[in-house]
Amino acid sequence: MNKLYLYTLFVFSFITLVSCDINNPNEDKFEDDPESGWIYFERGTTSVPYSETATIPLTLTAPVNLNGLDVTYMVEAVDNSSVVPASVVGTFTQEDAIIEGELEGSLDINLSDIEEGVCYEIKVTILDTNNGSVDVGLDQNEEEGATVYLTEHYLSTGVFPDEFNGVSYYNEDPIYSFQPTLTPVEGEDNVYEIDTAWGVDFLPTLSSSLDALPYPATLTINNDGSVLIEGSADYATGGEGYYNACDQTITYTLTQSYLTDNTITFDVILTGI
Repeated sequence: MNKLYLYTLFVFSFITLVSCDINNPNEDKFEDDPESGWIYFERGTTSVPYSETATIPLTLTAPVNLNGLDVTYMVEAVDNSSVVPASVVGTFTQEDAIIEGELEGSLDINLSDIEEGVCYEIKVTILDTNNGSVDVGLDQNEEEGATVYLTEHYLSTGVFPDEFNGVSYYNEDPIYSFQPTLTPVEGEDNVYEIDTAWGVDFLPTLSSSLDALPYPATLTINNDGSVLIEGSADYATGGEGYYNACDQTITYTLTQSYLTDNTITFDVILTGI
Protein backbone atom coordinates (compact mmCIF):
# COMPACT_ATOMS: atom_id res chain seq x y z
CA MET A 1 0.00 0.00 0.00
CA ASN A 2 2.82 2.38 0.92
CA LYS A 3 4.63 1.56 -2.34
CA LEU A 4 1.48 2.29 -4.34
CA TYR A 5 1.02 5.59 -2.51
CA LEU A 6 4.62 6.68 -3.13
CA TYR A 7 4.42 5.70 -6.80
CA THR A 8 1.19 7.68 -7.25
CA LEU A 9 2.73 10.72 -5.53
CA PHE A 10 5.81 10.53 -7.78
CA VAL A 11 3.72 10.37 -10.98
CA PHE A 12 1.55 13.29 -9.86
CA SER A 13 4.62 15.41 -9.08
CA PHE A 14 6.15 14.65 -12.48
CA ILE A 15 2.94 15.61 -14.30
CA THR A 16 2.76 18.86 -12.33
CA LEU A 17 6.32 19.82 -13.27
CA VAL A 18 5.74 19.06 -16.94
CA SER A 19 2.49 21.04 -16.93
CA CYS A 20 4.21 24.09 -15.45
CA ASP A 21 6.83 23.93 -18.17
CA ILE A 22 4.18 23.74 -20.90
CA ASN A 23 2.11 26.61 -19.51
CA ASN A 24 5.09 28.91 -18.94
CA PRO A 25 7.45 28.59 -21.92
CA ASN A 26 9.12 31.92 -21.03
CA GLU A 27 9.73 31.01 -17.40
CA ASP A 28 13.26 32.04 -16.32
CA LYS A 29 13.71 33.90 -19.63
CA PHE A 30 15.01 37.02 -17.91
CA GLU A 31 17.29 34.95 -15.70
CA ASP A 32 18.86 33.41 -18.82
CA ASP A 33 19.13 36.78 -20.61
CA PRO A 34 18.65 39.77 -18.29
CA GLU A 35 18.72 42.17 -21.26
CA SER A 36 15.59 40.62 -22.81
CA GLY A 37 12.63 42.98 -22.98
CA TRP A 38 10.78 45.49 -25.10
CA ILE A 39 11.42 49.09 -26.08
CA TYR A 40 8.45 51.38 -26.61
CA PHE A 41 7.08 54.92 -26.47
CA GLU A 42 5.62 56.01 -23.14
CA ARG A 43 2.74 57.76 -24.92
CA GLY A 44 1.34 58.13 -28.42
CA THR A 45 1.46 61.89 -29.05
CA THR A 46 3.61 64.96 -28.41
CA SER A 47 2.89 68.55 -29.39
CA VAL A 48 5.44 71.35 -29.03
CA PRO A 49 5.99 74.95 -30.15
CA TYR A 50 8.47 75.31 -32.97
CA SER A 51 12.00 74.35 -31.89
CA GLU A 52 15.01 72.79 -33.58
CA THR A 53 14.64 69.53 -31.63
CA ALA A 54 11.69 67.65 -30.16
CA THR A 55 12.16 64.96 -27.51
CA ILE A 56 10.07 61.76 -27.40
CA PRO A 57 10.49 59.62 -24.23
CA LEU A 58 11.40 55.92 -24.56
CA THR A 59 11.12 53.08 -22.06
CA LEU A 60 12.94 49.72 -21.91
CA THR A 61 11.31 46.85 -19.99
CA ALA A 62 14.46 44.70 -19.65
CA PRO A 63 15.79 44.07 -16.12
CA VAL A 64 19.16 45.60 -17.06
CA ASN A 65 20.75 47.66 -19.84
CA LEU A 66 24.42 46.72 -19.78
CA ASN A 67 25.82 48.49 -22.84
CA GLY A 68 23.40 51.24 -23.80
CA LEU A 69 20.87 51.01 -26.60
CA ASP A 70 21.01 52.46 -30.12
CA VAL A 71 17.55 52.87 -31.66
CA THR A 72 16.69 52.96 -35.36
CA TYR A 73 13.47 54.79 -36.23
CA MET A 74 11.53 56.10 -39.22
CA VAL A 75 9.98 59.56 -39.60
CA GLU A 76 7.06 60.03 -42.01
CA ALA A 77 4.79 62.95 -42.83
CA VAL A 78 1.15 62.49 -41.83
CA ASP A 79 -1.19 62.72 -44.84
CA ASN A 80 -3.06 65.85 -43.75
CA SER A 81 0.08 67.70 -42.64
CA SER A 82 1.90 70.53 -44.39
CA VAL A 83 4.79 69.55 -46.65
CA VAL A 84 7.53 68.34 -44.30
CA PRO A 85 11.13 69.11 -45.39
CA ALA A 86 13.04 66.14 -46.81
CA SER A 87 15.71 66.44 -44.10
CA VAL A 88 13.13 65.67 -41.42
CA VAL A 89 11.69 62.45 -42.91
CA GLY A 90 13.56 59.19 -43.45
CA THR A 91 15.23 56.45 -41.41
CA PHE A 92 17.67 57.40 -38.66
CA THR A 93 19.67 55.75 -35.88
CA GLN A 94 20.25 57.47 -32.57
CA GLU A 95 23.20 56.15 -30.60
CA ASP A 96 22.67 55.68 -26.86
CA ALA A 97 19.01 56.62 -27.07
CA ILE A 98 18.93 54.84 -23.71
CA ILE A 99 22.31 55.15 -22.04
CA GLU A 100 24.12 52.33 -20.26
CA GLY A 101 22.57 51.43 -16.93
CA GLU A 102 19.30 53.28 -17.59
CA LEU A 103 15.87 51.99 -18.59
CA GLU A 104 14.48 55.31 -19.82
CA GLY A 105 15.72 57.58 -22.58
CA SER A 106 14.47 59.51 -25.59
CA LEU A 107 14.60 60.09 -29.32
CA ASP A 108 15.68 63.59 -30.32
CA ILE A 109 13.86 64.47 -33.54
CA ASN A 110 15.57 67.02 -35.80
CA LEU A 111 13.17 69.84 -36.75
CA SER A 112 15.76 72.47 -37.67
CA ASP A 113 14.61 72.78 -41.31
CA ILE A 114 10.90 73.11 -40.52
CA GLU A 115 9.41 76.46 -41.49
CA GLU A 116 8.41 78.36 -38.38
CA GLY A 117 4.78 79.44 -38.41
CA VAL A 118 3.42 76.33 -40.17
CA CYS A 119 1.84 73.41 -38.30
CA TYR A 120 3.39 70.05 -39.15
CA GLU A 121 2.50 66.55 -38.01
CA ILE A 122 4.85 63.60 -38.39
CA LYS A 123 4.76 59.94 -37.38
CA VAL A 124 7.78 58.39 -35.68
CA THR A 125 8.04 54.57 -35.69
CA ILE A 126 10.59 52.47 -33.77
CA LEU A 127 12.14 49.97 -36.19
CA ASP A 128 15.02 48.22 -34.44
CA THR A 129 17.77 48.35 -31.83
CA ASN A 130 21.39 47.21 -31.73
CA ASN A 131 20.54 44.54 -29.14
CA GLY A 132 18.98 41.37 -30.54
CA SER A 133 17.52 40.55 -27.13
CA VAL A 134 15.33 43.66 -27.20
CA ASP A 135 12.05 43.43 -29.10
CA VAL A 136 10.35 46.49 -30.58
CA GLY A 137 7.07 47.05 -28.78
CA LEU A 138 4.48 44.48 -27.85
CA ASP A 139 0.84 45.02 -28.79
CA GLN A 140 -1.44 42.90 -26.61
CA ASN A 141 -4.51 45.03 -27.16
CA GLU A 142 -6.57 42.08 -28.40
CA GLU A 143 -7.55 41.35 -24.81
CA GLU A 144 -9.31 43.98 -22.75
CA GLY A 145 -7.06 45.40 -20.06
CA ALA A 146 -3.88 43.96 -21.57
CA THR A 147 -0.70 46.00 -21.81
CA VAL A 148 0.13 47.92 -24.99
CA TYR A 149 3.73 48.91 -25.72
CA LEU A 150 3.52 51.66 -28.36
CA THR A 151 5.86 51.63 -31.36
CA GLU A 152 4.31 54.63 -33.16
CA HIS A 153 4.29 58.23 -31.99
CA TYR A 154 2.64 61.29 -33.56
CA LEU A 155 4.50 64.57 -33.18
CA SER A 156 3.09 67.99 -34.08
CA THR A 157 4.82 71.36 -34.01
CA GLY A 158 3.79 74.85 -35.03
CA VAL A 159 3.81 78.57 -34.30
CA PHE A 160 3.17 79.74 -30.75
CA PRO A 161 0.32 82.30 -30.55
CA ASP A 162 0.99 85.86 -29.42
CA GLU A 163 -2.29 86.05 -27.47
CA PHE A 164 -4.64 83.65 -25.70
CA ASN A 165 -8.17 83.50 -24.36
CA GLY A 166 -8.58 81.45 -21.20
CA VAL A 167 -11.45 79.52 -19.59
CA SER A 168 -11.25 78.22 -16.01
CA TYR A 169 -13.25 75.16 -14.97
CA TYR A 170 -14.49 73.67 -11.71
CA ASN A 171 -15.86 70.12 -11.68
CA GLU A 172 -15.67 70.17 -15.50
CA ASP A 173 -18.00 73.20 -15.71
CA PRO A 174 -16.72 76.42 -17.36
CA ILE A 175 -16.79 79.15 -14.70
CA TYR A 176 -14.79 82.15 -15.84
CA SER A 177 -13.34 83.56 -19.08
CA PHE A 178 -10.25 85.76 -19.10
CA GLN A 179 -7.36 86.95 -21.25
CA PRO A 180 -3.91 86.32 -19.75
CA THR A 181 -0.65 87.92 -20.79
CA LEU A 182 2.25 85.57 -21.52
CA THR A 183 5.65 87.28 -21.57
CA PRO A 184 8.65 85.29 -22.87
CA VAL A 185 11.48 84.86 -20.36
CA GLU A 186 14.65 86.26 -21.90
CA GLY A 187 17.25 83.63 -22.72
CA GLU A 188 14.85 80.70 -22.25
CA ASP A 189 13.07 78.61 -24.89
CA ASN A 190 9.31 78.21 -24.44
CA VAL A 191 9.27 79.70 -20.94
CA TYR A 192 6.75 82.46 -20.16
CA GLU A 193 5.65 84.60 -17.26
CA ILE A 194 1.85 84.47 -17.08
CA ASP A 195 0.17 87.29 -15.16
CA THR A 196 -2.91 85.24 -14.25
CA ALA A 197 -3.14 81.49 -14.71
CA TRP A 198 -6.86 81.25 -13.83
CA GLY A 199 -8.20 84.81 -14.21
CA VAL A 200 -8.15 87.52 -11.53
CA ASP A 201 -11.86 87.27 -10.67
CA PHE A 202 -12.14 83.50 -10.96
CA LEU A 203 -12.51 82.83 -7.22
CA PRO A 204 -15.13 85.58 -6.56
CA THR A 205 -17.12 84.11 -9.47
CA LEU A 206 -17.19 80.81 -7.57
CA SER A 207 -18.21 82.54 -4.33
CA SER A 208 -18.51 86.20 -3.38
CA SER A 209 -16.77 85.42 -0.08
CA LEU A 210 -13.51 84.56 -1.86
CA ASP A 211 -10.73 87.02 -2.68
CA ALA A 212 -9.73 88.09 -6.18
CA LEU A 213 -6.31 86.47 -6.62
CA PRO A 214 -4.48 86.44 -9.97
CA TYR A 215 -2.35 83.27 -9.63
CA PRO A 216 0.84 84.64 -11.27
CA ALA A 217 3.19 81.93 -12.47
CA THR A 218 5.95 80.78 -14.78
CA LEU A 219 4.67 78.57 -17.60
CA THR A 220 7.14 76.19 -19.25
CA ILE A 221 6.47 74.05 -22.32
CA ASN A 222 8.99 71.21 -22.29
CA ASN A 223 10.49 69.50 -25.33
CA ASP A 224 8.08 66.58 -24.87
CA GLY A 225 5.03 68.88 -24.98
CA SER A 226 4.30 68.69 -21.26
CA VAL A 227 3.49 71.94 -19.46
CA LEU A 228 4.77 72.94 -16.03
CA ILE A 229 3.18 75.76 -14.01
CA GLU A 230 5.28 77.20 -11.17
CA GLY A 231 3.30 79.64 -9.06
CA SER A 232 4.94 82.85 -7.85
CA ALA A 233 2.57 83.53 -4.94
CA ASP A 234 2.21 81.64 -1.65
CA TYR A 235 -1.22 80.22 -2.52
CA ALA A 236 -0.20 79.35 -6.10
CA THR A 237 1.25 75.87 -5.61
CA GLY A 238 1.64 75.10 -9.31
CA GLY A 239 0.28 72.64 -11.82
CA GLU A 240 0.93 70.68 -14.98
CA GLY A 241 -0.64 69.93 -18.33
CA TYR A 242 0.12 69.71 -22.05
CA TYR A 243 0.36 71.82 -25.20
CA ASN A 244 -1.29 71.18 -28.60
CA ALA A 245 0.59 72.97 -31.37
CA CYS A 246 -1.93 72.54 -34.18
CA ASP A 247 -4.97 73.42 -32.04
CA GLN A 248 -2.90 76.17 -30.38
CA THR A 249 -4.18 75.26 -26.93
CA ILE A 250 -2.54 74.95 -23.51
CA THR A 251 -4.43 72.74 -21.06
CA TYR A 252 -3.39 72.48 -17.41
CA THR A 253 -4.61 71.69 -13.89
CA LEU A 254 -3.81 74.10 -11.05
CA THR A 255 -3.34 73.27 -7.38
CA GLN A 256 -3.77 75.85 -4.61
CA SER A 257 -3.38 76.38 -0.87
CA TYR A 258 -5.80 79.32 -0.50
CA LEU A 259 -9.00 77.36 0.12
CA THR A 260 -9.58 75.48 3.37
CA ASP A 261 -9.63 72.30 1.29
CA ASN A 262 -6.27 72.49 -0.46
CA THR A 263 -6.96 69.28 -2.39
CA ILE A 264 -9.36 71.16 -4.70
CA THR A 265 -7.88 71.70 -8.17
CA PHE A 266 -9.02 73.75 -11.16
CA ASP A 267 -8.67 73.05 -14.88
CA VAL A 268 -7.79 75.77 -17.38
CA ILE A 269 -7.69 75.85 -21.18
CA LEU A 270 -5.87 78.64 -23.01
CA THR A 271 -6.70 78.99 -26.72
CA GLY A 272 -4.61 81.02 -29.14
CA ILE A 273 -6.28 83.96 -30.89
